[in-house]
Amino acid sequence: MTNVLSFELTRTAEWRDAMATKYSYDTRNTHAAALLRQLAEQEGSSDFGRRFEAAHEAYENAYDGLDSMGPDAIANDVARVSELISCEMRAIGFSWSPKHVDEVIERLAKQYESAAAGIAIAIREAA
Repeated sequence: MTNVLSFELTRTAEWRDAMATKYSYDTRNTHAAALLRQLAEQEGSSDFGRRFEAAHEAYENAYDGLDSMGPDAIANDVARVSELISCEMRAIGFSWSPKHVDEVIERLAKQYESAAAGIAIAIREAA
């Protein structure tokens, strides 16, 4: 697993801790925080790690192509993808409970792959 993913899982766990304090009646936050920390400590399999790295690299390469569409296109896409990733992280322990970090890696890889494909389509349509 990447250090970035471990950091994001831990950061989301800290956010869930704050939500548990704010909404003490909703025990899902406490359980979600514990699950996020457990996932942050796990080692992902090398196959999933390679897929994640390839998907993230494909997104970054596609993102470079947005230069021709101007700064607004870049800013909008970065915000959109950041929100998609954030939603996936916040859903852990609520709408899905992965048993292993590989499941998280798989979902995030799909988000990056989808974002890269979307950028490629936008660039083609703008040309």
